[in-house]
Amino acid sequence: MKSMIERTDTEELIKILGDNSPIGVCIIQEGKFCYINPAFLLFTGYSADELEGRDASDIVVPEDREMVRENTIKMLKGEHSFPSQFRVACEDGSTRWVMETVTSIQYHGRRATLEYYMDITERKQAEDALRESEQNLIRGQEIGQMGYWKLNPVTQNVEASDELLEIFELGRDELTLDAFANVVHPEDREYDLEHIQRGMEEGVPWDIEHRLLLKNGSIKWIRAIGEPNLDENGKVTDVMGIVQDITERKKAEEGIRVFSNAIASSINAVAIADLEGNLTHVNKSFLRMWGYDDEKEILGKNAMELWLVTEEAVEVMQKALNKDGGVGELVGKRKDGSIFDVLLSASVVRDEAGRPICRSGSF
Repeated sequence: MKSMIERTDTEELIKILGDNSPIGVCIIQEGKFCYINPAFLLFTGYSADELEGRDASDIVVPEDREMVRENTIKMLKGEHSFPSQFRVACEDGSTRWVMETVTSIQYHGRRATLEYYMDITERKQAEDALRESEQNLIRGQEIGQMGYWKLNPVTQNVEASDELLEIFELGRDELTLDAFANVVHPEDREYDLEHIQRGMEEGVPWDIEHRLLLKNGSIKWIRAIGEPNLDENGKVTDVMGIVQDITERKKAEEGIRVFSNAIASSINAVAIADLEGNLTHVNKSFLRMWGYDDEKEILGKNAMELWLVTEEAVEVMQKALNKDGGVGELVGKRKDGSIFDVLLSASVVRDEAGRPICRSGSF
């Protein structure tokens, strides 16, 4: 018998993971904040009481609101998957840059958006410094995990800051393009060298992300920016740039993907319902088991419609209400009307005070 499902419903899972997440996590329903995690409160300076029930657009800088609205709609429609970048107004009057991704969820039986925010203010400041002047590239060293470099296209020797050598784990006796290229991950090396070559020969700047494979076998992710300098005849005299270690950012992005797909990818059929028994979430395994093609066909329906004999299902759920969980053998009824035997493990998710907040089941 498959073990009784231990995971909570979507809302509870978001709260558990969100409360411990290093990046901002919020739930927006009908345009208003419903849940805000501590990380989001920390970098914006607000309290939960100040944001809950408030229009989410209120803290977006007015000039960015229309862009944020349009990008959110596109992400929810699946028209693009890259994050939005915009400014938010903090409680103390300052502004910070955030990178946001959104996904649609069911929250308390109604549609909502689950939104993830990463504070990218320091990265934006570095980009602004680069645009202001190529001579300001050296100032990028003051920003954590960022190194400066300068490449001679004739000798292919490299000038590098201590921070750059630390990122690549190279010594002062290894200041050649080949030495740096050899640290680039083999699968990314051609991609990296292609941009460097175009920069040296054609004066084309670049801004890319790729991996490093270090001597100890570990992998780092870096963002590499190059700016060729040209003489009065348009010939490249040298190339300058910065490299930033973005490994932690990549890990956070991966965490977001795992976080979003955790429930959907379970090998067990999983269903979540509100206390009235109306389905609010089902995963792909559930859809396959019951013969549905899309969750829209089943969400909102009462879970009792899944069973041939509803009284038996009611009895199992009643057991779950009275103790930690209930288990029962039932006869399920698929979308096409066919029936099959099911072992149901049912539980009731409770809040910190012990009050029931929803029902869950695995099959």
